Amino acid sequence: MRIISTTLRLVVLLSLLAVSTAANAFSFTVPYSLNNQEIDQFLSQKVKVEQSFGFPGILTLNYKLSDLHVNVGEKPNIVQMGANLAGIMNVAGEDFQMQIHLVFDATPFYDAQTGSIYLKNFNIVQSDIAPKRYMDKLSSVMPFLNKNLAKVLENVPIYTLNDNNTTQHWIKKFAKGIVVEKGKLSFDVGF
Repeated sequence: MRIISTTLRLVVLLSLLAVSTAANAFSFTVPYSLNNQEIDQFLSQKVKVEQSFGFPGILTLNYKLSDLHVNVGEKPNIVQMGANLAGIMNVAGEDFQMQIHLVFDATPFYDAQTGSIYLKNFNIVQSDIAPKRYMDKLSSVMPFLNKNLAKVLENVPIYTLNDNNTTQHWIKKFAKGIVVEKGKLSFDVGF
């Protein structure tokens, strides 16, 4: 009974919004959104990143990302993502254990086919390296790390709509994009 009630409310809401936005070629922002906490929860439950990159014989870095979290809309059309990177860097045969707290700025986009939100155009805006004595060794590696992380994270959704949730199922069927607002991502729906 609850599913029918929820579905009926969603159909009525979509119908009213469609009628009220006819002048906008049947495109409107749905009052359904995802906030920072919902995205963070998805990231902690669904996203696991372990990777390695480097230049054999010169430098390699094996790392794992943890504690991924977002801050949506603090800057226009930007999602800021934070993460902790723990890894072992090998420089000319010598291993160094290190941790880096990273903060990225990225642009979100919605893939209507999969119902997933991804990030692109990654840029590291902050990196805190521990232990500090490795800062010199890592400073020359950071541009390569940024490219590697961007390549990996551009293929990892920060959220995927759940077909088992009636509201998200319908949003997935009709959403064409997302709108970045302070603290949330809203869905742009069109027919």
